[in-house]
Amino acid sequence: MKIHKRGAAVWILVLLTLFCSVCGSAAGDGSAGASNETVQSDQYPHLRPDTSLKEDGSSVIRSVLQSLTQRSLYLPDPPVLDTIDANATITPFPDRMPERMNNETERDRSFGPIPALEITGAYVIFLLTFGLSALLLILLSRAGRRISAGYVLDRPRSVSIALAVGYLILGLTAGFFSIPVLSLFSASVLMGNQIWATGAAAFLLVYLLLASLLLSYAVFNRKSFVLVQAAHPIPAIALLVTLWIVTEPLSGVNSPVLLPGFMIASALLPGIHGYCMRRGTAPVPNASGSSSAPTMVSGGISAPVRTGNGFPPELDDRYMDAELVGRGGMALVFRAQRRTDGATVAVKVPTRYDEMTGHCFMKEMQIWKGLSHKNIVEVYAYNILPVPYVEMEYVGPSLADMKKPIQPDEAVRIIRGVAEGLACAHAAGLIHRDIKPGNILIAPDGTPRITDWGLGKEVADRKETRFIAFSLDYAAPEQISPRTYGRGDARTDIFQLGVVFYELLTGRLPFAGEGVGEVSVGILTAEPVPPSGVTETLSVFDVIVLKCLEKDPERRYQSIEELLLDLDDVEDRSF
Repeated sequence: MKIHKRGAAVWILVLLTLFCSVCGSAAGDGSAGASNETVQSDQYPHLRPDTSLKEDGSSVIRSVLQSLTQRSLYLPDPPVLDTIDANATITPFPDRMPERMNNETERDRSFGPIPALEITGAYVIFLLTFGLSALLLILLSRAGRRISAGYVLDRPRSVSIALAVGYLILGLTAGFFSIPVLSLFSASVLMGNQIWATGAAAFLLVYLLLASLLLSYAVFNRKSFVLVQAAHPIPAIALLVTLWIVTEPLSGVNSPVLLPGFMIASALLPGIHGYCMRRGTAPVPNASGSSSAPTMVSGGISAPVRTGNGFPPELDDRYMDAELVGRGGMALVFRAQRRTDGATVAVKVPTRYDEMTGHCFMKEMQIWKGLSHKNIVEVYAYNILPVPYVEMEYVGPSLADMKKPIQPDEAVRIIRGVAEGLACAHAAGLIHRDIKPGNILIAPDGTPRITDWGLGKEVADRKETRFIAFSLDYAAPEQISPRTYGRGDARTDIFQLGVVFYELLTGRLPFAGEGVGEVSVGILTAEPVPPSGVTETLSVFDVIVLKCLEKDPERRYQSIEELLLDLDDVEDRSF
């Protein structure tokens, strides 16, 4: 998995800063501790540390424990009660304490209670370890937010649960190991001994504890923290080197299997996690309003063509009771219930899963999600993993299911609604390019809503980067012969809307024919019969419909707003 350079730089910078801070603390406190040891060695020769002890990594922990043991030598053994005279004065055994310690004032000064300031400092450093670890995680999470949005966990729910449990076990194990290490770290700070070794081990364990818990939460909720995941093996390897080369396994947790196994698992589990991830998209806002990081497409996916009418099993963990309600040349549409809240939604799934489909599908979704209007079907969520799909509001049947012709006033109402939806899209700089009855859904209250923006594109985009498939019966001349009529724009939608209007009024298409060639020739050369030529009472609509169906885009309505004004005039005169 490729690591973002900026995130890696942040990791290195913060890690170096942290270790410099620990080194500075060790230098200051360590010198004080060394001074105290020198004084004690001069005053109490028999308490000098054993110089024969090998100065290797194992002496780090041993010296701390030895110092704690030496403190107990300063205290006298309790007198044996059956050997003490009732009137005798109890005195400590002189051979168990230095000569100068016979002075009560000196004894009180040397072995009184630990100053409160030292205890406070221990707690501050104890909390500082957690604070620095949390700060590092926050910085890594924020630095990797953009790259994390481009990765998704491409595995079934059972795999994500297994990974989450694995990270949780690592976190609990790190917490188990951190208890004695933090205790030794606090003791080292109080005594001024071996702060560097215990401090480094304490920080590494606390960081692994917090990072493992964060990754467990992220995997369970299918979120990505790529930099945190990529950096996870680094402190594990550092801790492994520290405990195997610098020190021995700590007392109380010195299992020959548990400690190395924990560190090796901490280094390997993120690799397994990364293997289960792919570049893809993050979820976009859903019906409840929650959001995640923005959609990104950095590569395609390769998958076979889907055959049959079955609902993709990869989506069974998201939806239930799926029923096929529509089938087009490039996609299937299912009515299903969301498992999270039981809401009825429409789920659209492309019939072909290849790289071009992935790019085209995401292009459609990026266009569609930016539109919000009462006459445009709302998109709830979409993704290309585990299969390309889009979740949208379930509206109802389409105009294609409606018997035609329909009453003129009803036709005007529907065309007006579609025109208002197109006006919203055109104002946003987008065109549809596939207006037809099958892409106009009728809500229970009769509101028409435009769906399937699969051919939509930005008006400013003058490049065709993919094969364009459209519905020939409703195609505009510029879609069939762009060399003659130019590239499509907002007026293409107006032509197609005119074809739909003609069909709703007359019950037939303006350019009928047998086969692709005959229909194409009719669209490019034939003059349509006016609506009044089919039904005399429709003469009031002749001007509007024929102007929409002009072959030259310059002779059509130049905007949807112009068409809406003429519809207003027709309604005022006729209804």
